Amino acid sequence: MTGTIIVYSLLGASIVVGSLVSLSIKPHIRGWRNLAILSSLVLGIVSPFVVGWKIALVVWLSCAAVSALFYKLYDAWTRHRHPPEGEDAADDPPQSIVSLSIHGLFLWPILFLEAFEYTYAELLPSLANPEGDADTAQQ
Repeated sequence: MTGTIIVYSLLGASIVVGSLVSLSIKPHIRGWRNLAILSSLVLGIVSPFVVGWKIALVVWLSCAAVSALFYKLYDAWTRHRHPPEGEDAADDPPQSIVSLSIHGLFLWPILFLEAFEYTYAELLPSLANPEGDADTAQQ
C-alpha cells in the first residue's frame, strides 16, 4: 500500500510540476517540462511492478481518458472561439476522440500538459506572452 501511495504521489507531482513549468516563458525553465513528461512515463512503466498490473492499468487508462477528453474539450472550445476559414478549414480538421484516446494510451502526459498550456494561453494571453503585448502597444 505504501508503494502505491508513493508511486502515484510522484506521478501527480510530476504532472503538477510539468504544468507549472510549462506556464513559464523562459526556455531554461520550460525545459523542465520534458523531464516531467519523461518521469511520468517512467513511473507508468515502473508502476505495474510496484502496485500490480490491474491497478496500474486502471490508473493509466483513467489518466489517458481524462487527458484525451481535456484535449478534445480544449480543441472544440478554440474552434468555437476561432473558427477556421477558407483553406484552413479543409487543411485542419478536428481530431476525433478516438484518435486522441489512442494517442492518450501511450502519451497521456503530453496531451494533458499541452491542453493545460494551450488553455492557459487562451484564457490569459497577456500573462502567457507579455512581450507580445509590448510589441503590439509600440506599433
